[in-house]
Amino acid sequence: MGLRPSRLPRDHLVLHALTVLGVAALARQRLRNEASVALAAAVFALQPAHAAAVAWTSGRSTLLATLLMVVAMLAHERATGSARWLCLSLLAMTAAVLAKETALVFQCCCCSGNHSTADRAAA
Repeated sequence: MGLRPSRLPRDHLVLHALTVLGVAALARQRLRNEASVALAAAVFALQPAHAAAVAWTSGRSTLLATLLMVVAMLAHERATGSARWLCLSLLAMTAAVLAKETALVFQCCCCSGNHSTADRAAA
């Protein structure tokens, strides 16, 4: 068996595509306008900064951390009163940090998301 380097570009594209779907799900929860959701997902998908992560082997940690952070954010938004979603969020965030240390920014993302959700509920 062994490693198959020919699979890496395909695997990276799959990770990026899953992340784009997650970003679209996050945008759908926050924007509630399908045109805006499509625009947010397209901007994320076509961002030139992601090209290095998708094209190079060393970008796998970035792709994994980003995907896991998006999963953690989705679970965190559903975690209101549910220990199961909160545990999933914590596990995904921990895995993201293990994939790449810069995923520690997740706490800031959750705090800003909580404030924007509270602001919308108050309005």
